[in-house]
Amino acid sequence: IRPGHRSIVRVTPMELKSQPSLRSIEPWRRGCRFSNESDNMSIFNHYTQVGCIHECVSKRAFNFCGCAPWDMPLETNHPICDLYDLIK
Repeated sequence: IRPGHRSIVRVTPMELKSQPSLRSIEPWRRGCRFSNESDNMSIFNHYTQVGCIHECVSKRAFNFCGCAPWDMPLETNHPICDLYDLIK
């Protein structure tokens, strides 16, 4: 918005609800988890989809490189990648 002008932004909230039958499909197949299926999360205490995705990307990065990027911490005992580790 340019100085001296105003704009109106409409925000429409949306809530997604899953059918109970969705729980019978395995999490890896449906591409998401329910909050009670977050028992193997180690970075975040409370489940959110964004947190779950962040944690999965962090674990994949560690499995690929053997170290954790500085901005994607895993457990404290994992080494932090240096520039050369990130270029693999």
